[in-house]
Amino acid sequence: MVDPVFVPAEEALKAVKSGDRVFVHGSAATPVQRAKAAPRSSLS
Repeated sequence: MVDPVFVPAEEALKAVKSGDRVFVHGSAATPVQRAKAAPRSSLS
């Protein structure tokens, strides 16, 4: 098994391209930092 790699939200969102759909579930494991960073990254 590979150990998880943790990166800042802004870096993780670089993989999301224009037109991609991102589903964020409202469960206990919701990546809150990434969800908050998404609108900022969509402007750049």
